[in-house]
Amino acid sequence: MITFRFIAYQLFPFLCLAYGLVKFKHLSKRQKLIMGLGALAFLSQTVSRWMSFAHGTNYPVYHVYLILATFWYAIVLHDILSQSKWKFVLYLITPLLLATEVYASFKFGFAVFPSLHTMLLSIYLVVFSLIGINISLEKPSLIPLPRMITLIFLLTTLFFYTFNYFFFGFYAITANINYGGLRMFDTFLFVSNIILYYFYFYCIRVDGNLSI
Repeated sequence: MITFRFIAYQLFPFLCLAYGLVKFKHLSKRQKLIMGLGALAFLSQTVSRWMSFAHGTNYPVYHVYLILATFWYAIVLHDILSQSKWKFVLYLITPLLLATEVYASFKFGFAVFPSLHTMLLSIYLVVFSLIGINISLEKPSLIPLPRMITLIFLLTTLFFYTFNYFFFGFYAITANINYGGLRMFDTFLFVSNIILYYFYFYCIRVDGNLSI
């Protein structure tokens, strides 16, 4: 069944995909990459919903999604850090992270929720978002903040994945101790997802020729 919550969750990932396809030729390279994150989220959630109804579980979809998301975020980060010495750290860490995620999927099975993948990806994105933010703030710019899509992308990613790490890190404790607390965390995760993809959509809509 398609619920209001599912529609609200999918709205901005869908807009990233739809708007991005319509305006594709006018988007900058970085905007096209951010569009890819929205498209990946929309497609994975659509398949995930179908898997839940058809097979009673959607965990295999999350395994595949998190591996693909890691790869795609790495491409975005490479674009951001391409002129920085930190790109070499990115080259080293990314293959290790991807290999760990693939190994964990086969080691623990696709029928188990990939919480390890989620926590590792969260740490990876928090660290590299902080690096990217620091680099962005060191560069003087006359472009106003609302058009600084790189900084907005990094700040939003930092906010979401910081919470994501703590949510899945304490998920089991919260679930066992306080059901009300779990519902509160789940609601906050839902809202933070909407915020994340709203700002990704915002980054796509800003004129690529007048932004950084």
